[in-house]
Amino acid sequence: MGENNNIKEIIAAYESIGSNRYPELLSEKSFLKLIEYFEEEDQWEMVLDVAETAISQFLYSVDFYLAKAKALLHLHHFEVALTTLQKAFSLAPSEPAIQLMEVEVFIEAKNFSEARLRIEELKQSPDDDLQAEAYLLEAIIYQKEEQFEAMFYILLHALQIQPSNEALLERFGSCIEITKRYKDSVPIHENLLDQDPYAYLAWYNLGNAHAYLGNYADAIEAYEFAFVIDESFEAACRACAELCFELKLFHKSQKYYLELLELNTADTEIYLRLGQNHFELGEMDSARVYLEKALRYDAQNDELYYALGQTYAAEGQWKKAARYFEKAIDIGPEQEDYLLSMALVLAELEENDLAEAYFLEALNTAPERNNIWIQFALFLLDCNRGEEAIELLEGIEECAEDADVLYCKTACLFAIGNRRAAIYWLGEALEEDFNRHTLLFHFLPELQGDSHILNMISAYIP
Repeated sequence: MGENNNIKEIIAAYESIGSNRYPELLSEKSFLKLIEYFEEEDQWEMVLDVAETAISQFLYSVDFYLAKAKALLHLHHFEVALTTLQKAFSLAPSEPAIQLMEVEVFIEAKNFSEARLRIEELKQSPDDDLQAEAYLLEAIIYQKEEQFEAMFYILLHALQIQPSNEALLERFGSCIEITKRYKDSVPIHENLLDQDPYAYLAWYNLGNAHAYLGNYADAIEAYEFAFVIDESFEAACRACAELCFELKLFHKSQKYYLELLELNTADTEIYLRLGQNHFELGEMDSARVYLEKALRYDAQNDELYYALGQTYAAEGQWKKAARYFEKAIDIGPEQEDYLLSMALVLAELEENDLAEAYFLEALNTAPERNNIWIQFALFLLDCNRGEEAIELLEGIEECAEDADVLYCKTACLFAIGNRRAAIYWLGEALEEDFNRHTLLFHFLPELQGDSHILNMISAYIP
């Protein structure tokens, strides 16, 4: 059989070998494609099966022995893997891939002493690639031993030998994440990029460091460089899109999530974020288009139903919003945001008894969330139950006294006509956080025309 680019046809041909009395033999290249396919699918039993079949046909091909040993390694058959590598070594004693995989087997078998002996031999090689691989394997041992500082320095040393080595840069990024040495890593990566400005993984690691340190503009720039250098580098594109979303840079976030779609990596998260970006930009129809697409990937995703409900609530389509919030709650009943949103929608629909039940459920789910107490108090105030609203807020002050709660309590006191107490608590709130004083007018808009209150607030201007 000649070379066949269609993996399905190669699989079909391979499956026929066992059932056909006179099978059509696969080419060496077809066997290698088959092994690569099953490796990508993490089907190591199939890799082993294919490699053994290939060996029976191509007895002296080192590649198939290596594939067999790799499968055995993943299946934790370490002794058989070493025996297989010995056979490969007899066929190609100068092949470094055999030596490297042997070390990998020793590491996975937790025979670190033997692995280190082999690594020291590999370090003596004049070949920079082989030296770098040896240091990488040593770093993996340190990681397994949880000696993360040693791991950091051995990788740093290896990167001085090969500053653009992708495997080293990837492992170094993981090491920084473990050790939290983000600040130290910034000048290191800048130095690496001085040597090779096109090292996209170094840009990506630098972006992660800046993001952790709060240098968001620098982080975005670094992610963008990584993605420009390698336009198929999904991780950088996704990290940039997510950071922009968190920073409320919705247009920019949208741009990079659309780039991800072009990479043929469509998934629930991308469509959700695109929907949320459109929602934040006030584009509800477009938001729903993407959220509906996301549902095709995951019809039981509560976050999607909640996001759809938000788009309808933003337009005052309360009944539609309630239907989607109900679906979100059915799937994720312990999410306080869903319960609170349902309570607010039901209040708009004047289904007050049911709304109150959802407020109470939201409070039971997340009693530490002050905004739920405040929204419930405002609901009670709208229902002409101001005294109950004040009692509710007084019940949380000892464990959650903050400016928002104080301003809400002040508004409730003004609403029921207890002006003296309201003035006192307004003073407390202004002392706590003057900058939040506009909340008072949000809670009770009619107070904006009260000259006494305005004069009092002016007296507290910092």
